[in-house]
Amino acid sequence: MNHGLPAAMIAKIHGVLTRHSQVERALLYGSQAKANALAA
Repeated sequence: MNHGLPAAMIAKIHGVLTRHSQVERALLYGSQAKANALAA
């Protein structure tokens, strides 16, 4: 999946979500998720 986020950030998000068993799904949205964010 091309989401425009570094692997370390995805790992952090995954780590947080796995600690909450009630979370069934997480969606990425926005320019970073779409991989078309403008460089700063």
